[in-house]
Amino acid sequence: MRITVEQGDRPGIDSTEALTQLLTFQAAQANAYNEFLKAGFELSNYLWTQDMQPAVLPASVVPAVNTDETDPYKMQFKPLNELLDVAGTNHPKLQTFQFKLDALEIERQLKLQSLLPAVNLKYNILSKGYQVWDSFDAATLQNNYKFGLEVGIPLFLRQGRGDYRSAKLKIQATEVDRSATQLGIANKVKQYYNEMLNLLQQLRLQEQALQAYQKVFEVELMKFELGESTLFLLNSRENKVLESRQKVAELKAKYFKSLYAVEWAAGILR
Repeated sequence: MRITVEQGDRPGIDSTEALTQLLTFQAAQANAYNEFLKAGFELSNYLWTQDMQPAVLPASVVPAVNTDETDPYKMQFKPLNELLDVAGTNHPKLQTFQFKLDALEIERQLKLQSLLPAVNLKYNILSKGYQVWDSFDAATLQNNYKFGLEVGIPLFLRQGRGDYRSAKLKIQATEVDRSATQLGIANKVKQYYNEMLNLLQQLRLQEQALQAYQKVFEVELMKFELGESTLFLLNSRENKVLESRQKVAELKAKYFKSLYAVEWAAGILR
């Protein structure tokens, strides 16, 4: 551009326009690199070595590009109905409620025992030593023994009945909480699942827009080379392409986050 301006083929303002575009790119690159480093440091908070020492993510580690793992159209995800079934049975929160209900059921049975009559049968053999059963015969039941039967019923059952009802109410309250939590989990799965599909659709549309912007830029570049366009218009077309590429990258990142969010909401993320 400098040469064409010096030769008089382009106006001097084109040189300023080109410099402005270059400085804009350099500033955007510096900002992106700074965000990349910040993300690396944040990720290092969750990295540990085999010796349980904090690990720092090297700056040389960069995100993978153009692989099956980064292609949103090659990522496999479970159908919504299957996710809801898995979340309704295996979600850790719901399993916690089941453990709590099992403990409350044991408590309820224990409280119920306090309402039942107590029956104790006693049998004492009047013999010396500890080898009585070695010589056990019919005579043992006719001589040298004492037996008794005790039956006891609590006189006041108010306390026992209150404790039993309290245990039943705890079970009912826990079941209500479990149902509410199960509904919340299902709604969360549906929310993230719909968001994932919506982002995938947005990504397709944005990629189509990128292709259109790219074609417009290429045509504008040909016109510029033939002297039928200006650098300002060419830069404008190029900026649209770059903005569209950035939106595609952002939508891809949001899509992958929503994909893992669905698994997290369903309780299957490991």
